[in-house]
Amino acid sequence: GFKDGGGVNKPAQARVKVTATGEVYVNAGSVEMGQGISTALCQVAAEVLGVPAERVTYAAIDTDTTPWDQGTNASSGMVVTGRAVQLAAEDARDRVLAFAASRLGCAPEALELVDWGVRKDGGETVPLPSLVAPVFGGTGYEFTGEGFFKAPNSAEAPLESPCVFWEIGWAGAEVEVDPDTGKVTVLKLVASGDVGRAVNKLVCRGQDEGSALMGYAQALFEEMRYDNGVLVNGEALEYRVPMAEDLPGQFVSITQEQGHGPGPFGSKGAGEGPMVPIAAAVANAVHDAVGARVRTLPLTPERVFHALRESAAAPAE
Repeated sequence: GFKDGGGVNKPAQARVKVTATGEVYVNAGSVEMGQGISTALCQVAAEVLGVPAERVTYAAIDTDTTPWDQGTNASSGMVVTGRAVQLAAEDARDRVLAFAASRLGCAPEALELVDWGVRKDGGETVPLPSLVAPVFGGTGYEFTGEGFFKAPNSAEAPLESPCVFWEIGWAGAEVEVDPDTGKVTVLKLVASGDVGRAVNKLVCRGQDEGSALMGYAQALFEEMRYDNGVLVNGEALEYRVPMAEDLPGQFVSITQEQGHGPGPFGSKGAGEGPMVPIAAAVANAVHDAVGARVRTLPLTPERVFHALRESAAAPAE
């Protein structure tokens, strides 16, 4: 399965600040809601600035002062906001190198940042605080960089907003079906998504596995039931979601890195791709096991049971 990602006509700004002692602050509008975006954006800035990730802090968000971001949606944090952060970090890096070059009497291109020091032509590293203090005094100075990213509009695209990237997911399922009751048991579930390049492998794995289990819930459990237009299972005790005991006996996730994403270092958004093919994989496995085709989700025992009876009653082809 595949789906579009990146949002519709979505811009993002970012700001990166580096203190005189080399502490880095990333100021962006992507909201942390458990998906790990603040960690990943800090890692992007750390990579560009050549400092350990532990030295980078994701600044608190305030709509009065935080750079503009249209919203944390459409798996856009890594690509749209991530590119803005990358550009802001590169801008800050260029300002630092320009300052250091003016003090060392060389071109900025001859220098590289190494853990809040500068190294000229691969030689000895000069600590930046020793360059900053004589110019700005003991209180030091702060270097800031600004970044902006937005996919260009196109009259040929729906809503004039081309898809920023595609999330792609693969899934395979092995099931057991009880023909007397229609109960489906998933013995093994394999899910894989392409994240382009994993800035944080553990975060990407969590996104892929959480996405796959949402698809698993859609396949076998979740359903909004109505009676004359009234939702009758809208309470947590009545709306069935999978619990730990419902998970497949074997669950395998494979995070792919094809490297062709438009985000920093070839990254893409994650967290939706592996959701898409799960239900189809389970339904196809049911058909392979007992020859019954169920086209309505979730695949409840009742639906599978009726599909089995219909299949048995149908004339042989």
